[in-house]
Amino acid sequence: MRLAIIEDHNIVRKGLIEIISNFGNFDFVIEAENGKDFIEKCNQTEFLPEVCIVDIKMPEMDGFQLVNYLRTNFPKIKILILTTYDEEYFLIKMIKLGVNGYLLKDCHPKELKSALMAIDKNSYFYNNIFSKRLQKLVETSFIKLPNITENEKIFLKICGEDLTYSQIAQKLNKTQRSIEGYRDSLFNKFDVNNRASLVLLAIKLGIIKI
Repeated sequence: MRLAIIEDHNIVRKGLIEIISNFGNFDFVIEAENGKDFIEKCNQTEFLPEVCIVDIKMPEMDGFQLVNYLRTNFPKIKILILTTYDEEYFLIKMIKLGVNGYLLKDCHPKELKSALMAIDKNSYFYNNIFSKRLQKLVETSFIKLPNITENEKIFLKICGEDLTYSQIAQKLNKTQRSIEGYRDSLFNKFDVNNRASLVLLAIKLGIIKI
């Protein structure tokens, strides 16, 4: 798997590269100290990364700005946030921007490896800590759990699979227009604008399981 790491602290960046390199089957194609540095190196590299490991707090161009840039310009690149911030605000904002996983820097190396492998295989990674936190926010009304129809729920479950909207329509024996209608309705209800955000938020809220 081709990786990029975007982290402003040199000792942390080098340490993560050493740890992840020992996992095997991971190749770092870009090492950058912030979003701006990554973009410059991205334009020069022959092979784009398949997964970017991104910090949040960085000078010049932070994690939020970089994720927004990646989702706009390189939507196929998967993103794992690796940060010290465990506040719900950061988690929810990153999910809505379309990241594929969110992990804290004090995690065990085995969990980091599991996250990378899960993102590579399923496109999503989540853990129980944040599922519980988001569920608590729902219970305290900080996040309003939307009312969804049965058809939307069925569509949402299949969204977690590696299928195009056309393939989903065939699988559900629906027209593509109907599928796009479910998608747009769910985007509006969850206040997101991309499929990755929709599925990951639904997973973390316990609406669907993978």
